[in-house]
Amino acid sequence: MRDRQAGFTLLELLISVSIFALLMVVLFGGLQLGSRQVGRLTAQLDRASQMALVQNFLRTQVGDALPVAIGSDEAKTVQFRGRPDSVDFVSIAPRSVVTGGLQVLSVAVTAAREIVAGWRPLREDPDSPNAPRTAVLLRGIGGVRFMYFGRPSATRPAEWQDRWEDMDRLPQLVRLSVTFADGERMPDLAVALRLAAIPKEPVDVVP
Repeated sequence: MRDRQAGFTLLELLISVSIFALLMVVLFGGLQLGSRQVGRLTAQLDRASQMALVQNFLRTQVGDALPVAIGSDEAKTVQFRGRPDSVDFVSIAPRSVVTGGLQVLSVAVTAAREIVAGWRPLREDPDSPNAPRTAVLLRGIGGVRFMYFGRPSATRPAEWQDRWEDMDRLPQLVRLSVTFADGERMPDLAVALRLAAIPKEPVDVVP
């Protein structure tokens, strides 16, 4: 008697192909889910790292703000302009600035919803070809709010204000609140200005 050859029937082949296709769908879906989770985690880590760098930069620069005087002897004020969406002040130049020396540092929100830092020499040379330096600190911003704590005058108590302009002293604290376009919030940054109380009078800078 002759042995029958072993083989697959058409039905068995169709069942095998269906099972294989189902396994591929499940595996591909799992890979997609894993890739999305890894992508979200990577984006969160990148943003957290970027926020930490920005906070360290602002903590150093704002904390070192100098009470540089502007105006006449009768009406001297400190070169510090604080608004809800921007702040300008005099500080030591960051290491990345080639010119060095005292700089006017500006931190503001642009129309492109970016927080941008810009700096220029306190005493600008009109013949210098160097343009003001700028750098993007954070992108995808939904909202920004600066607040300023201090005594606006000798007769008023210290309090939080949304503006600090034309004052004869630096604020004691500067607070920054940032909300991203996707709703995530950066932890509020509060910086104490080291020279807010001393000296009591604005300092003239000799050109």
